[in-house]
Amino acid sequence: MKYVLTSFIKRIPREGFKSLSVPLLALVLVFLISIMGGVRERQAEELEYVIDNFEIRVEVSHPFSRQTSPLTIRDRTFNSFIDDENEQSLARFLRDVQVWQNFAVHPIGIHEHLNDLMLRGLPVFRPAPLIRVSAVSSLFSDPFLISGMDDTAIEFFEGFDESILASNAPVALVSEDILASMVTADNTLELRIWREPADVMTMPTPAFVGQLQFYADITLNVIGVVSNREALVVTPFRAMAEAWYSTHGSSATTMLMNAILIDNRTIDEFHDLAATFFVTPGNIDPRRTFALTVFDSTFHDVVRTLRENISLIDTMTPFIYVLSIAIGFLASFLLTRRRKPEFAIMRSIGVKKTDVFFGALTEQGLLCLVGAIIGCLLYLLVWGTFLPWVALLFTLFYTLGSAISAAKAAGADVLKILREKE
Repeated sequence: MKYVLTSFIKRIPREGFKSLSVPLLALVLVFLISIMGGVRERQAEELEYVIDNFEIRVEVSHPFSRQTSPLTIRDRTFNSFIDDENEQSLARFLRDVQVWQNFAVHPIGIHEHLNDLMLRGLPVFRPAPLIRVSAVSSLFSDPFLISGMDDTAIEFFEGFDESILASNAPVALVSEDILASMVTADNTLELRIWREPADVMTMPTPAFVGQLQFYADITLNVIGVVSNREALVVTPFRAMAEAWYSTHGSSATTMLMNAILIDNRTIDEFHDLAATFFVTPGNIDPRRTFALTVFDSTFHDVVRTLRENISLIDTMTPFIYVLSIAIGFLASFLLTRRRKPEFAIMRSIGVKKTDVFFGALTEQGLLCLVGAIIGCLLYLLVWGTFLPWVALLFTLFYTLGSAISAAKAAGADVLKILREKE
C-alpha cells in the first residue's frame, strides 16, 4: 500500500500542467467560497452590532396632533416610564428617560394676598414668577435650556455631575443671582412651588382658588451654577415629583416624555406592554389619553435586509458543496479515464483493487488540498481573514466526488482494458 501511494504521489510532478488543473480549480473555487463565507460573517457581525447599538427612541405625544410638548402626563401614565421597580412598568425597558416640567415660584404669601383680592371682588392678575424651576431628568430635557446652551455655562461642584439629575436626590443647579441672594450659608435653597394659574384671571373662580393652594415646599442642596441665566433653578424631576406626591398624593405632571430602548431584542415585548398604557398615533381610546411612537422602522429595515442576506448565503452554501462533489467527480473522471491502462497493468501485476483506489484518491485529495490552502491564503492576503474550514470542507466534498470516480476506475475490467489497449 505504501509503495502504491508513493508511486501515485511521485507521479504528480511528471504530469506537469495536467496535475496543476486540479489545484487551480480548487484555488479558484475555495477563494470564491471564502468570499461568500466572509461576507456572511461580516453580515452577521453587522447584524449583532445594529441590534446592540442602534438607538430606538420612543416618544409620547397627543394621539392626533402628534404634538410632543407641552403635555400634561400624570400618575399611571407617567409612572410607567419611571417606576423601574414594577415588573408591569415600561421603565425596565428604557434608559435616558427625558421628562420635564416648569414650576413657578412666587413670593411666599402671594396666594393669600390674591385670595383676599378675590374675596373683595377686585380684579386678579397672575403675578410674574420670581423664579423658574425646571424639573428635568437631564440637561437636554428642558428645551429652553437647550436653546440657550451656546451662551450658557454649567458648572457642577466637586463630586457631582449631570447623572445626578436622573435620580431623586433633592439637589439643584442655580443661576448666579439665585446663588447670591437666596442660597443659605449651608448651601441649601428652600422653595415653595406651585402650578401657575391662567395668564390673566379677572373673575374670582373656585378653580383659581384651588390652583393657588396647590403648592409644595422643598429644600434643595445646591450642587452647581448656571451662568448667563437669571432666576433659574434646575432640579431632578424625580425629586420634585416625590415632593409633590408627599404633599398632594398625586404625581407632578410632565410636559414631555421620551426615552431610548435599553435592549432592542425586547422590542416586541415592549410593544405589547406599551399597548396597555398608550395608543398608536392617529387612534383614540378613552382609557388611554396619549400616543406612543416607537421610531423603529429604520431599525427593522436594516435588520431585515441583513437577515435576508445571511439567509440567502445560508441557502446557497449547501448547493455549492453539492456542486463541489460533482466537480470532484468530473475532474477525477477526466483525469483517471485516460489512465485506465495504467491501472489495468498495476492490477495485472498483483496490485490490489483497494490499493489502486486509495492511491488515486490520495493523489486527487492532495492536489485539491494544495489548491484549497492556496485559495485560503490568497483570501487572507486580500481580506486579512483566514478561513481554514472552507479549505477543509471543499477538500472533503471534492474528495467524496473523486472517490466515486476512483472506485469506478479501480473496479474496471482489466482484460477488457488491455484488449482495447492492444
